[in-house]
Amino acid sequence: MIDCIPRTNFPDIRLKCAIHSASHGSILSIPRENGLNRIYVQLGTTDVGQRVDRSAFSVNKILAKAQLIMAPYSLEAPVVEVRCA
Repeated sequence: MIDCIPRTNFPDIRLKCAIHSASHGSILSIPRENGLNRIYVQLGTTDVGQRVDRSAFSVNKILAKAQLIMAPYSLEAPVVEVRCA
């Protein structure tokens, strides 16, 4: 999950929306205060009962995955906060 002020050509970024890529996963984008968006990025899957290794993900990896999911739209995002949930 990242909180950011997105720069994108995606037309509905200021609306609550779910974006699904057939080959890269999904994003949930929720507008917040002061131009912020909270973006939840699907990073991968685990077996039932398994926990995700949070140390394997960095801001750059989360943003790169979000950019893959958003293609062909562009996404740049000065990140305000990152949380692994």
